[in-house]
Amino acid sequence: MNWNTGTVPSANDDVGIRSAPMVNIDSAAAAHSLNSASSLDVIGSLALYAPSAVTEGVLLIAGTLDLEGGANLDLYSYAQVDGTVWIASGTQLTLHTGTFGFGAATVVGDGLLRVTDNATASIDSTPTVENFSLEPTGSVTGMGTLTITGALDWTGGAMRSGGVTQIAAGATAALHGDAKVNGWVGRHPGGGWLRQWRLGGGQYRRTTPPAGGRDKHRHISNRSRRLGFLGAVAGPRGCDVHDA
Repeated sequence: MNWNTGTVPSANDDVGIRSAPMVNIDSAAAAHSLNSASSLDVIGSLALYAPSAVTEGVLLIAGTLDLEGGANLDLYSYAQVDGTVWIASGTQLTLHTGTFGFGAATVVGDGLLRVTDNATASIDSTPTVENFSLEPTGSVTGMGTLTITGALDWTGGAMRSGGVTQIAAGATAALHGDAKVNGWVGRHPGGGWLRQWRLGGGQYRRTTPPAGGRDKHRHISNRSRRLGFLGAVAGPRGCDVHDA
């Protein structure tokens, strides 16, 4: 393991990793901050406590990545997440330029997973994400099922391919700005206004509900149909799905 301190670091160490083929983390590891230009394979666990970045190489997470309060982590290039990521309140895991695969992963905590800056989140299996933000120039692709258990905030970017985005009962989904959709399916188990959001192409654009009129759920449905979609987003009663 080629940490630049020459030793296995602790939560008090700011760690830099020079370019190397692969650094394997196969036990419980921690660092105050991490700036890596190397590929990392997190088989065990890694806890971070301050802003960090992985700028080059591949990040593989089969074990556990723990982002404590304030440990914002910026990822570039490529990652494959099959394990568990915990993001503390007020903390962000941000995906930048590159492709980031999600298998049967779990991303939990009150923090936020952001897809932005020409990043692509490829949903390859059945990942579960608590709080997810899809932003302008970001995209979601793949044939798997992405389940949101906390909040989906869709401010821009695109959902493509034939996968599924599912908003769990009690979760929220807000759409603002321009959100491009092509072949993606969004579902709410349990019904509500509509049971399925099947997107056949086109572009969602933010509008406001008719004056004195219908619920925003229904308004999104009507707008989606006008744009050539095959259905619309909705959720079980008590779940907040709205055009923000």
